[in-house]
Amino acid sequence: MRPGPKPQPLVHGTAVAYGKHKCRCDVCRAGNTRRKIQQYQDRRARVTADPSLVTHGTPNAANTWGCPCDQCRPIRAAIELAHANRRRGRGTDEPLTPMQRYKRIAPFGREWLDSVQ
Repeated sequence: MRPGPKPQPLVHGTAVAYGKHKCRCDVCRAGNTRRKIQQYQDRRARVTADPSLVTHGTPNAANTWGCPCDQCRPIRAAIELAHANRRRGRGTDEPLTPMQRYKRIAPFGREWLDSVQ
């Protein structure tokens, strides 16, 4: 019987620690949040540079890719409203702190926030 690969130590804050090992310590949660934000920003930059990457006016374009076009913006707003209504139904929709509000609008940018208010 051949010995298997030597187990590697768990490195907190990595995708492997969060995804495969299901570690939910503060370091791993922060690492996962950073990765997800970076992925979103990368996808949004790609779709802004080349709009033909997505089918506009779909939840995928609005939510996953963060497409800022006029067709996708109302879809994103509808998705956000549906999420808020579900939270309200569960009684978990508390008023947002200023930092929570910033984190929600940060991927879209200040100019987007000003355009929808």
